[in-house]
Amino acid sequence: MTLSVVLSVYAREKPVYLEQALESIWDNQTLRPGEIVLVEDGALTPGLYNLIDSWKNKLQNNLLIVKLSENKGLASALNAGIKHSSGDYIARMDTDDISLPARFEKQVAFLQNNPDVDILGTWAHDIDAEGNKLSLRKVPATHQKIMKYIWTCPLIHPSVMFKKQALLDVGLYNESIARRQDYELWFRCAAAGLQFANIPEPLLLYRFTEAWFEKNNASVLWQQAKMGWRGCRMLKLGPVAYIGTAFPLLKILLPKKAGMKVAALFKRVDPRNR
Repeated sequence: MTLSVVLSVYAREKPVYLEQALESIWDNQTLRPGEIVLVEDGALTPGLYNLIDSWKNKLQNNLLIVKLSENKGLASALNAGIKHSSGDYIARMDTDDISLPARFEKQVAFLQNNPDVDILGTWAHDIDAEGNKLSLRKVPATHQKIMKYIWTCPLIHPSVMFKKQALLDVGLYNESIARRQDYELWFRCAAAGLQFANIPEPLLLYRFTEAWFEKNNASVLWQQAKMGWRGCRMLKLGPVAYIGTAFPLLKILLPKKAGMKVAALFKRVDPRNR
């Protein structure tokens, strides 16, 4: 089985973060992927182009660059990357995160030893802008627990590795959704009967900064709640799930600093940690 890693980069991203992400994928892994598929989501900055050129010279055919003529958003970029990829397995990765050295080896081994699993995530360490560890982000390990808490989005998106054909069969990411595309996708995958799992070990450094709150504004959180309610109807979930999916709406009513405190408090009682 072959492995492709799919990333999307756009103009506002930092070259230093992209450099760290690529190093973690290629230089520091115990199992290298067969290819890295990097989608340029619209025109980039000179600094990003220079960095990508240097990596293309280094990796040659192991780096496939997919260019989108305009910025179309993460869902469109990921779909383009997946469609251009050649791997049987696809690993997700964000360009400001870092994969730990044994990530791909452990995920590939798990999928090969558990052929019924279609989508596999891991735990992650939150890190700040400078890369300092903040906290451990946990998610349920088994398919049964993931399905029980599917309304909480119990997979860490940039940690996920999945079977390419399985996601093609459910239609990939919904390109009409600007953010939280994975949340909607997991509901559809669950409805289609795909099997989930998480490795209960941190294999990713997940960058979590104040910029995260700027991106996840009131409009995004409102859309997330609506996706959650639609997903609950699709899977015929109970009232607890409906109430839980409304939680992000509390952040809309609070200033950013207060919202960050509420998010930190929620981590302590997050059902995904059980």
